[in-house]
Amino acid sequence: MIHRQAPPKPTKGIAVDASCLPVRESIRRDGYFHGVLEWKVIDLQTNKTMFNSRVYTHGNVNLGEYIAIIDALSLLRGIGDDNTPVYSDSLTAIAWFKKRKVKSKHPVNESTGPIMGCLKAAMEWQLTNRPTNPVLFWDKAIWDENPADFGRK
Repeated sequence: MIHRQAPPKPTKGIAVDASCLPVRESIRRDGYFHGVLEWKVIDLQTNKTMFNSRVYTHGNVNLGEYIAIIDALSLLRGIGDDNTPVYSDSLTAIAWFKKRKVKSKHPVNESTGPIMGCLKAAMEWQLTNRPTNPVLFWDKAIWDENPADFGRK
């Protein structure tokens, strides 16, 4: 039997994560799942927060995870860095990034306008700037919790 050694935990790069605290009975009341959403971007080398979003009241975690990836890439582009990897523990957000297409059924209405506007801007930024930094999966099963995690589980 061959045992593969787990890859070492990344110590350089950027980690992103989103937190969405669900609004009780949102599906029954509004017809869709939503919650209080925010995300942050962490430098793995210094463990310092590079960006912390504002709080959105009608978002979902997948939207936050995708926008966090784009925010990290935008910050890196701003300092001329097209090589540093960005890590996310969201396979959905990584897939949206790689396909350059967000597949969300989150409604666009008066309540969701702020987060959907942010999503639209993130998508436009990605298509216009075409970032080349690797966007990689943070595997919690191997490396423990994502350093950008909010600790609200």
